[in-house]
Amino acid sequence: MLRKIEWTMDTGRNSKMLKALEKYFRMGTPLEDTDIKKVQDAALEIDSSKGCCSEELVELLEEMAVKWVSLNSNPIQLGRVSYKR
Repeated sequence: MLRKIEWTMDTGRNSKMLKALEKYFRMGTPLEDTDIKKVQDAALEIDSSKGCCSEELVELLEEMAVKWVSLNSNPIQLGRVSYKR
């Protein structure tokens, strides 16, 4: 099943958001390397599909976000982002 992501027409901004997500997953207590690789692969496919991708890819990113938050229960400063949303 395909899932449409709310995606902007500015593909450069979309790519920056996906790269930022990977960066965040490496901060604090990071995800394991195998999980980071899954995130990289999913982000690449999502980015190249212009936001129309399999639901599994989106669910994987959601799952990794929840996992990262569970590893980092104390808030950390993420810093300034390179995109505007």
